[in-house]
Amino acid sequence: APLIVVVAARARLGRREDLLAANPFDPAAADGMATSTHLVDCPPELVGRVIGKGGETIKGLQAQSGAHITIDQNFPDGVPRKISISGAVGCVEIASKLVEDLLKGGPVGSTSVVPGQAQQLVECPKDVVGRVIGRGGETIKGLQSQTGARIQIDLAADPCTVTITGDPYCVDAATRA
Repeated sequence: APLIVVVAARARLGRREDLLAANPFDPAAADGMATSTHLVDCPPELVGRVIGKGGETIKGLQAQSGAHITIDQNFPDGVPRKISISGAVGCVEIASKLVEDLLKGGPVGSTSVVPGQAQQLVECPKDVVGRVIGRGGETIKGLQSQTGARIQIDLAADPCTVTITGDPYCVDAATRA
């Protein structure tokens, strides 16, 4: 399904082929959004705090910011680990702030909108929400990955409410998709 989304977007954007040819593995670049990578030093004793139980904290940070976060732990004892934060520039800025606050002992954060983020509510008829989600969540996961925005669907409402949060550019890209 992600391939279908890319093909549809190519037809819609025109320039997408040129951008994808330059960097075929960077969906944000293909949407004309600037991307970046930021490295943060993490003391070895705080790695567990960043990852969280079962990876929940790092997954939450990624969901809140829309950036991709990895930790390189291939360092000798006592040497700070490297946290790599990559994605759309705005998403990386938000994730960097969240990670740095966490390392300073601040709260992990909630699923609410943080300063610098945007939120968009979109109504979706119940009879088509399955197409948005896709088989096994494949379509919605692809949209989140491509745009960097977090997409949640409230199935209890009729019509369903789709909540899109993240960097304003990411939210706009997801809303257009």
